[in-house]
Amino acid sequence: MFEEALVRPVTEGGLRFSGDLSPAARSAPVASDPTADLACRYRPAMDTPLILIANLHARPGKATELGRSLAALVAPTRREEGRITYVLRRAADDPALFMLYDIWRARADLDRHFEEPNLRAFLAQQKELLAAPLEMRSYATLPE
Repeated sequence: MFEEALVRPVTEGGLRFSGDLSPAARSAPVASDPTADLACRYRPAMDTPLILIANLHARPGKATELGRSLAALVAPTRREEGRITYVLRRAADDPALFMLYDIWRARADLDRHFEEPNLRAFLAQQKELLAAPLEMRSYATLPE
């Protein structure tokens, strides 16, 4: 069912993904490395522009450190091939809640993004910084 595929959350390796998960991605074995093959677990199968929204909630006392770590990702990510938009925001009503909004030209570009050393290093420290698992949701462009 289309609607179910868009909203079913999947938790793997400490990360919570929601989005259009192919049956192959849902049945794939979970890697022990939480940064391994992240992009294929929640992306649509099509090579069309896709939107990724990540919500990150800092542990108590870690909001400043999380904000700095996320801000350090912005400039390098904006230089990546296939990146259309990459925006970091902090919630107006909760200084410990951050949101990353990015748009990628195609699936292959997002694959490359998740292999970048700076992003892998950030994901490796998520347990120290995040109060809850990193939540990501992908959105594909639908025909009008």
